[in-house]
Amino acid sequence: MSQSFVAARTTAGQAAELVLAGDLDNPARLTVPDLLGRPQHRAEVAFECATSGIQAIHVDGGYRAWG
Repeated sequence: MSQSFVAARTTAGQAAELVLAGDLDNPARLTVPDLLGRPQHRAEVAFECATSGIQAIHVDGGYRAWG
């Protein structure tokens, strides 16, 4: 995911934003530089099928958009 943010940061034109809106305590607009300034987090993710059980487990990571 971080490669996408680096590419967005170097692309000419309007800066990309992530808008957190709705019934939230802290609505926000996060730009690519805002997200790049946040620490990355990793989590083990399991994909589970209702009929076949766990199909795959892998480590996923990226930037947190909240606290």
